[in-house]
Amino acid sequence: NLEYGWEEPYGLAAEFDTSICCDVGHLVVQGLDAAQIMKDNLPRIRHIHYHDVMEVEQDGEKTLKDHVALGMGILDIPATLKVVTDNPFDGVFLLEVATTEWAVKSMDVLQSHLNGRK
Repeated sequence: NLEYGWEEPYGLAAEFDTSICCDVGHLVVQGLDAAQIMKDNLPRIRHIHYHDVMEVEQDGEKTLKDHVALGMGILDIPATLKVVTDNPFDGVFLLEVATTEWAVKSMDVLQSHLNGRK
């Protein structure tokens, strides 16, 4: 849902009565309300790619870098997790990060949020 936006793929999933992968970080990169899109489409979502997005400066310009550890960026972790924990979801929830170190950090952040420490 990065190259084509989210509306067309989700519309096709509804049209063909199939499921879809929701890449939460890609929604954030597009400046969208990831939690609301997830909530509105959760019955179709069977696979969630979950990662944070941070603003970085590259060649004098600000850009967004995705696939970073949870807690490093601008993802609204409480709001997006609430969608998954407060509604029926029996699909795959995948932490999608670039390094093992970030995977460990993401697990710590995720566990903190799920255990109510955040």
